[in-house]
Amino acid sequence: MIFHSQVMNLHFKNKVGFLKFKKLEELDFIDHSFSTRLGGVSKDNFRSLNLGRKNKDSEANVNTNYEYFCQAIGVKKENMVFTKQSHSVNIKVVGKNGIENLSPEENFDALVTNQPGVVLVSAHADCCPIFMIDTVRKAVGLAHAGWKGTSAGIAIKLVKMMKKLYNSSDIDLVAAIGPAIGGCCFEIDSKTAAEIEKSLDLGNSNDIKKLIKIIKMDVNGEHIKTNKYKADLLGINKHQLISVGICPKSMFVSDICTRCSSDLLFSRRALGSDYGIMLATLSLR
Repeated sequence: MIFHSQVMNLHFKNKVGFLKFKKLEELDFIDHSFSTRLGGVSKDNFRSLNLGRKNKDSEANVNTNYEYFCQAIGVKKENMVFTKQSHSVNIKVVGKNGIENLSPEENFDALVTNQPGVVLVSAHADCCPIFMIDTVRKAVGLAHAGWKGTSAGIAIKLVKMMKKLYNSSDIDLVAAIGPAIGGCCFEIDSKTAAEIEKSLDLGNSNDIKKLIKIIKMDVNGEHIKTNKYKADLLGINKHQLISVGICPKSMFVSDICTRCSSDLLFSRRALGSDYGIMLATLSLR
């Protein structure tokens, strides 16, 4: 496996591989990570560092993988607070005593906190993680954004939540997006493309064409339109964050596609119905 990225570093500790954004590593008051497939004990499609429990991998394997991963990134599992994902735009606040105002049946795809030592965690296998850091007021947020959450504007809601709760200012916010399936590989049908376009304020048609491209087939030398599209979820989330005031220079987008890099990362699109799960983590020191 050859690893190359302009945006992220691949780290190893005790043979466990995990990714970090180069620019976020410069912030000395946070810790963050994105797990890979490398360094665990699981087999086959779950090879090897599967951190998901809602698949066919054994509980023993997953427990061992968690032990290895937590040791590698230097966190205690009991300090982890997990999203309860359903492709929603619900956001929960983590205070001193855990998640606030939590009802048992409620799902949420994003978390925010200003409590040091609390490790926010979201689960991924193609969908975008969105890391948000207030560099002045020392608060962080982490979101899971699939196409439904992206269309519904979870990135925008995350920024608004941090502004409301912590009085965050645009100029103080730093964001990172990914890794996730890239615009090169995220194929959708025309109905889904229409739903995304309808729900997003993408500005002029040229912006839409850049982020949601129709797939054309080469038939006898002619480029024929199909009813398939490719969507750039990372680009759409970046566009949304810019629309609510985040400075492009304070935003870092992963250049690693999960499907293209399925030897390094789990990808539902690459692996089918049996696939492993990766974790994004973000915490204040």
